[in-house]
Amino acid sequence: MVKDKISQNQHIMNTIRKLSPSRTLIIYSIIISTIVGYAVYYAFMEGNTAIKIVTIIAALCIVLPILKMPVSIHEDNDSIRIKLIVGEKAFLKKEYAITHIKTKSLFSIRLFATSVFLYWGYFWTKSVGRFYALCVDNSNLIMLTNKTDGSKIVIDSPYI
Repeated sequence: MVKDKISQNQHIMNTIRKLSPSRTLIIYSIIISTIVGYAVYYAFMEGNTAIKIVTIIAALCIVLPILKMPVSIHEDNDSIRIKLIVGEKAFLKKEYAITHIKTKSLFSIRLFATSVFLYWGYFWTKSVGRFYALCVDNSNLIMLTNKTDGSKIVIDSPYI
């Protein structure tokens, strides 16, 4: 993985960037949603109670994470804020080391994560280790490493 350290001293103006999922993520999400949708239909037409429960849980695993989908990212001199469909996440710059990520292979091993319309949850790669992700496009990412405990969070970059 190739990383560039983003200068902490660089003058940053207020930046707002609208976010949208990558094409690949949309295609995979539509395929997965179609399969789960068909499973729900089949379960309620011909399945028993156990099959119905399993398909409802699978459908919820697709629908509920969408509420965490980032729609925009805002950066100012002190913080980076991600506006989600429901809620907002804020990161104070003084608490994190910010690193630009130049690889698209971060989301290959999912520990407890989803990749339906967004990358959300815990992932692992050999080059980074275990990290939490909350992003929609894997082509322009930054990693926030907590200065106190070393935990890593990968988010969409506010920089265009």
